[in-house]
Amino acid sequence: MVGVGQDITELDQYRAETERVAQDLTQLIDTANAPIFGIDADGLVNEWNQTAARITGYSKEEVMGQDLVENFITDEYKQSVGNVLDAALKGTEATNFEFPLYTKGGDRVQVLLNATTRRDAVGGITGVVGVGQDITELDQARSDLESERVLLAARVDERTLDLRKANFELARANRLKDEFLASMSHELRTPLNTVLGMSEALSEGAYGSLNEDQRLNLELIHESGTHLLSLINDILDLSKIEAGRLELQRSNVRITDLCESSIRIVRQAAVSKGLEFSYHESLDVDTVEVDARRMKQALVNLLSNAVKFTPKGGAFGLAVSTQRDPDQETRGQLEFRVWDKGIGISAEDIQKLFTPFRQLDSGLSREHAGTGLGLMITRQLVNLHGGAVTLESDIGVGTTVTLRIPIRMEPISFDDQATSPSSQEARFPESLGASGTRILLAEDNENNISTYAGYLRRKGFEVDVATDGSLAVEAALRNPPDLILMDMQMPKMDGLQATTELRKVSRLDHVPIIALTALVMPGDRERCIAAGATAYLSKPVPLRKLVETINRELLARRDNPHVE
Repeated sequence: MVGVGQDITELDQYRAETERVAQDLTQLIDTANAPIFGIDADGLVNEWNQTAARITGYSKEEVMGQDLVENFITDEYKQSVGNVLDAALKGTEATNFEFPLYTKGGDRVQVLLNATTRRDAVGGITGVVGVGQDITELDQARSDLESERVLLAARVDERTLDLRKANFELARANRLKDEFLASMSHELRTPLNTVLGMSEALSEGAYGSLNEDQRLNLELIHESGTHLLSLINDILDLSKIEAGRLELQRSNVRITDLCESSIRIVRQAAVSKGLEFSYHESLDVDTVEVDARRMKQALVNLLSNAVKFTPKGGAFGLAVSTQRDPDQETRGQLEFRVWDKGIGISAEDIQKLFTPFRQLDSGLSREHAGTGLGLMITRQLVNLHGGAVTLESDIGVGTTVTLRIPIRMEPISFDDQATSPSSQEARFPESLGASGTRILLAEDNENNISTYAGYLRRKGFEVDVATDGSLAVEAALRNPPDLILMDMQMPKMDGLQATTELRKVSRLDHVPIIALTALVMPGDRERCIAAGATAYLSKPVPLRKLVETINRELLARRDNPHVE
């Protein structure tokens, strides 16, 4: 007998080691924190770890050999879960597949599944291993979040609707406010035009010589009317600034002229109080590109405050200088410094000065008149120029307000055509009016007619009057004037329509038309110019300024080679 043997000691050791690893792996799977199950090629459960049992409530003994999809998956997901497992049995693995299942107790559990194909030693597919994750709390959180999102969206829609309603009401309120301001401005300016115009004409002696008492009384009337006009303008400017409708009209302005013209406005008030005035300038440039009228308005506000709050016999001054930017040679700042030796302001009260309608001496016993808008408007005007306003003060010592605006530092030659507070005034003689120079005055207010027509006739002009727009058109067609003064608000046909009609007539297209109106709201000037006006003056118009404007328009017509 011949025996053939084989030493299988190593094979036994390998089998034992393999069995041990399998047991360890089974133990690891069974005790894993994630629910793990296995199915065979027929879809029957052949693995079910402790976590899967804990989550579902089904023990391993209860599920082993059971059809997983048919017995443990909710009806609405049987098809989709079956498709995932069938695909894994064909070698296509799936990750992060989400589906619900119901526990033995009937509770719903949301599971996130990764399905992995199980193969034998030679690569044949024997089943599927599923590793899951209980995401019930996460799913509930997502559901809660979605509910909150829907609720928030509803609240946003509701809030948006409320905001739309509020914006509509705000727009309506702003429109009504603008209409009210426009109406009140017109109603206030119309009689004020007569007060200032007549007092100016009488003071000039246009209607005869005056004694000293009459002259002083007329000066008082004119000063009070001018003060009232400044209050009206402050309120209108505030409205324009708040609405973002105040646009700067920049041009090259001689700095010295800007300062001197501002000083002239407050000089008489300073002289009457016996104040000492000091002016100093240290400039590297001659001109600055600003809105001359608005910058002058800011300076006059500060100078007026200095005069107002400085006791009799005191002192105030203006210093203007340029400062170069050390990092940019061509850039710098223009600084206006207005100082006074007045009553001063406490530190806690300084910020109150920049609050609209706020005055430090408010109450029935207050000493100084005004709206409390001056400094606030000044700061806004300077901000529009890209600058800033600072204020320093000590009680009983005085106050210094500094305006700084950015500028280019290259010296600029002054252009005679540039806007300067005094350049236009110097160009024209007092009157070009002479016998034969005819003006058509379109105006429906009898007091304004008396003021304008009476003054102009005494300056040498011939004046025809039309009391509404249609009559103005008829008069101009019948006897073409040399110039037309057109009020914008008149009965039957307003000034805008009348101007438009006149510009359609070729033989009148060269006739200057000056819009003379109490319409001063944003866009009014532009509408007048668009209709065909060659100039725009807002009431009340100083009579001297009216004559200067008439002379300028007549001079422009005379110098125009196309004028017939």
